[in-house]
Amino acid sequence: MANCRRGSTGLAIGGLPPITTTIVKPIVLLSLTGAVLSLFFLWISSNSSRVGLHIGGWRRPMTESAGGGGGVPAETMPPPRAFILWLHGLGDSGPANEPIKSFFTSREFSATRWSFPSAPVMPVSCN
Repeated sequence: MANCRRGSTGLAIGGLPPITTTIVKPIVLLSLTGAVLSLFFLWISSNSSRVGLHIGGWRRPMTESAGGGGGVPAETMPPPRAFILWLHGLGDSGPANEPIKSFFTSREFSATRWSFPSAPVMPVSCN
């Protein structure tokens, strides 16, 4: 009878006050989520050399090139550490913005992959 529910000031689950259970549940859930994500990323990084998967995306084998012939080995270029998707404004195009890369010359941007997509041309009713 000691663990029975009483009014709003009484004991709740297993003798713990209700405020404790509302704090403990999110902490336990967050901890479990972090542990599962950590294990997943450890598993991905341990399998990356066998599968050819890098965090930045898939890579070609070292001897393969875009043209199918000799070409530059893939290991001469550093693996991409960052990806920048540069979106253009109204009336512009992606290739017109490619010279922007030349402004980012510090060594932090040496292993950065860039993309300058172009949006389809559409009539604009209002500027």
